Amino acid sequence: APTRLERAKYEIIRWLPNFASDRIGLIVFADGAFVQCPLTYDQNALRLFIETLRTDLMPRTGTDLAAALRLAVSRHLDRKNTSTRNQAKIIVLVSDGEDFGEEAEQMAGQIEENGLRLFTLGVGTRSGTPLTTSNGRRVTTQLKPETLQRLAQRTNGQYFELSRTQNDVARLVAAVSKVEGQIKDTRQLNVSANKFHYFLIGALMLLAIDIMIAVTTIHL
Repeated sequence: APTRLERAKYEIIRWLPNFASDRIGLIVFADGAFVQCPLTYDQNALRLFIETLRTDLMPRTGTDLAAALRLAVSRHLDRKNTSTRNQAKIIVLVSDGEDFGEEAEQMAGQIEENGLRLFTLGVGTRSGTPLTTSNGRRVTTQLKPETLQRLAQRTNGQYFELSRTQNDVARLVAAVSKVEGQIKDTRQLNVSANKFHYFLIGALMLLAIDIMIAVTTIHL
């Protein structure tokens, strides 16, 4: 309550501070997808974009999960040559799991091939929720976790759920943080590039010269 979208927005904004040092972007989708906010460290701007999300931002209804995943992978590939190495690349897909497209499984393969991990958050109720579309038509939508579970499993990610009786958002945040910790712990440093020993040799030479030179003190 009051709606699936408002609840999802509320929970996303709550977990943003856990990733203050990460770049986060926002893609919105229905039967198509577009970038609502590019990758940014500015959480205030990101929060503003999330707060202004509305269902009428998309011109047509329907859900194509592949559209969102395709755009996310495309943005990743655009930045692949300039991104920091050994940085966690994670996609979090928030959806009710309904998918009227046919390419989500194929996109899961591309996500895996590009070294990304997909975590999914299913929002809604399995018994179904009635809602009114923008044209006044009454429809019932259901949470269909099976699709989201398969996508997450295919990409070495995890599935989580947000419903009236279950809130896994804290577990989602912990899982993403754990992946980031693993990546950071394996960061490699090129120690051979350090030049500190030249300065150490110079300091030792100066110390030796200082010892060998006799200093005469004249007492008046």
